[in-house]
Amino acid sequence: MSYVTEQGSVILAIPADKMVEAPRNIDLALQDVVSGYFNYKLWSFMGLTEIRRRYRRTVIGPFWTTLSLGIFVGCMGYLLSAMWHNDPKVFLPYFCSGYISWILIQTIIMESCVTFTSTEAFIRQISLPYSTYACLITWRNIVVFFHHLVILALVFLYAGTSINFNILLAIPGLVLIFFTGSWMAILLGMICARFRDIQQIIGSILQLAMFVTPIMWTPEQLGAKGLLLAKLNPYYHFICLIRLPLLGQVPSLLNWSAALLVTSVGAIVTLLLFAKNYRKLVFWL
Repeated sequence: MSYVTEQGSVILAIPADKMVEAPRNIDLALQDVVSGYFNYKLWSFMGLTEIRRRYRRTVIGPFWTTLSLGIFVGCMGYLLSAMWHNDPKVFLPYFCSGYISWILIQTIIMESCVTFTSTEAFIRQISLPYSTYACLITWRNIVVFFHHLVILALVFLYAGTSINFNILLAIPGLVLIFFTGSWMAILLGMICARFRDIQQIIGSILQLAMFVTPIMWTPEQLGAKGLLLAKLNPYYHFICLIRLPLLGQVPSLLNWSAALLVTSVGAIVTLLLFAKNYRKLVFWL
């Protein structure tokens, strides 16, 4: 609403209810996120139940995915090691650890696109924090990631790779990926609920990202350009937080700094957009 003074200037008058709406929405969004994270018993149980439901009445359950992934890693590992003229016992652990880390990140991103549309029935019938469904997606894929570690164990056994205490550094990396995946599930879930075509665009981007990320190749193979490409690629830094500890190495300060920067900026942007569209989200489903 605006008023025109005698001097001809325009004064904007903002209603009192509009002035308090933004802070109130921020409070709602923050309360939703905090309640969702602390509701860990529910989303952890729902994640395990969903895994069991997907593989109901199968013999090896979720390990069917692990089996198919293991066959792919074995075949591609030998092929790529021959192409790069590398020893398979050196290349296979590098490729396997990077690829299962990439599958974790890729699956979280793709499933984040349907965070709310796939749980529409629950949202319309049960009053739960929206962030509960985001935590559910990230937790479920981390559980599947632990299943995939069986492949890496077999590769290590074949290659004679030793394991040291640096492998424990993968735990904080997975924790960071959990928090990153949870806000990403909220952000992409909102955007894809509003604009359904975005999911197809994200799928195409991920297909390209897999080839420009050092998973099947090492940055050193491309020289200075490869190192620069890796440093500018956020996927690479998140993968290093898991791959390097699994290989007995320590992630660099650059890896942690880049990953924390992406997580911090993404969380702030997500919170602002979540607060702005918190009341509209249910109408987009």
